[in-house]
Formats: sequence, structure tokens, C-alpha cells
Amino acid sequence: MSGERERWIAAALVAGRRNHDVLEVFPGTVPRDLVTAELIQEHAIEVLGERIVGWKVGLIPNGEGDAGRFVGPVFDISIVDDGAPPLIVQMPRGDTFLEVEWIAELLTDLEPMSVVSIAPDELPIRWHLGVELCGSAVADLRRYGPFAVCADLGINAGLVVGPAVSASECTARAEIEIDGTLVGEGDVGRIPGGIGSALAAGLQILSRRGRRVAAGTFIATGTVTGAHPVHDGATVRVRSGRRELRLGIEIGAGL
Repeated sequence: MSGERERWIAAALVAGRRNHDVLEVFPGTVPRDLVTAELIQEHAIEVLGERIVGWKVGLIPNGEGDAGRFVGPVFDISIVDDGAPPLIVQMPRGDTFLEVEWIAELLTDLEPMSVVSIAPDELPIRWHLGVELCGSAVADLRRYGPFAVCADLGINAGLVVGPAVSASECTARAEIEIDGTLVGEGDVGRIPGGIGSALAAGLQILSRRGRRVAAGTFIATGTVTGAHPVHDGATVRVRSGRRELRLGIEIGAGL
């Protein structure tokens, strides 16, 4: 795939999001490796032109890439803080779902390559209960595989950063209800190697890509309850221990 084709794919993916379209198929050739997927993602970041304030860490089931993971950007325009419940969040049409995650907030700057020799438990981190808003204009993007997901900005459409928690609270079980029905529950055992492993892998990928990670950056470490489709007007309740988030969903807007 030439550089021009990768730029075209990136532009088509971003245009779908901006115009709130639903793309019935992935535009162009589906990437078959992490290098191509990351190149498309970098072009999409450039086209979108928004400030990055965080990253999500996703899995590559067959183990390719850095410890079988990839990252996707979280933009300033898409991140929402916890507020008075229910917090109304906007999500795109297409492949749209939620994931309950433990989110690391870095309290120090990291320069490229500096993270290779730093263990995640040596970093100043504040942990949060949160929800990743997952979305793509491509209908059923996930059926194209993890490299397609990585290319389309990691299928991230925003991040809800909930209350800060202690590191020990991150081991508690979490659950999610949609419209009053329990649809998922689980804990960090669902994440290969745990949240520390996911965080380390994400930082190593960012280091390899030459991306400086500033203090205040949020890193979502992966779902602990599964992926949960949502519809327009859905009500969502997320709980872990004594922590709780309540959301209202609006489909057809957002990033």
C-alpha cells in the first residue's frame, strides 16, 4: 500500500466521523499488519488536527505487535469528566459500544524512550474508574480485525474519567447495567497480564512511535466487563465497590 492510499483511507475514516455518516464497508484496503495500521492512524490524527489528551490500549488476539497490543488516541474534544449524574455523552453512528476500564492518569512527563526501563509501578499514577466510548463510522468495524480497529483511531470516540481510586480498589469487581439490566461484570483478571502489563505495553508502543507522554495524560488499560452495544437514549450505570458512574447516551453526534 502506498503512502497516498494510506492517507486516503485515513481521510475517509475521519470524514465519516465528522459527517456522522455510516460507512457500510471499510474504505480501501484493510490493513494486514500493525505497521500499516499505525501509519493510517498517524495520518488520521494529522487530518483530525485535535489535541491528544490520552490513549487507549487494545488487544491483538494473535499476539502480533508489542505484546499483542495497539494504542489509539483520545482527543481533547472527546474526553468528558465525571459530573452530576446522569452525564450525557454523545457517540457516533456505526460500530458503537461501551467498555468499563481502569484508567491511569500520569502525574509526570515521559520523554520518548524513557519508559523502556521504567516499570509501571515506579511511575507516579492516579487511577480512575472510567468508561471508554467506543465508536467508528464503519459499520461493524471489528469484523475486519484488530489492525482495522487500530487504523480507525483505535475505535475510540471518547473517555469518561470517573472518580480517582486507590490502586487496591482497581482489583474490585466492576459491573455495568444498561436500561436497568446487568449486561457485564468482571475484574482485572480479564486483562492479559493485568492493568500494569497493559499500561507498560501502551507506554512502550508510544515510546517506539516517538510520542512524548505529558503529565495529565490518561491511558485506558482495557475492558474488565466486555464490549456492550448501546442505543440512542440508553441509560447506563457502572459500579465498582462504592464507586459509581451514570450515563445517558445520545447516538448520532460526537467524534
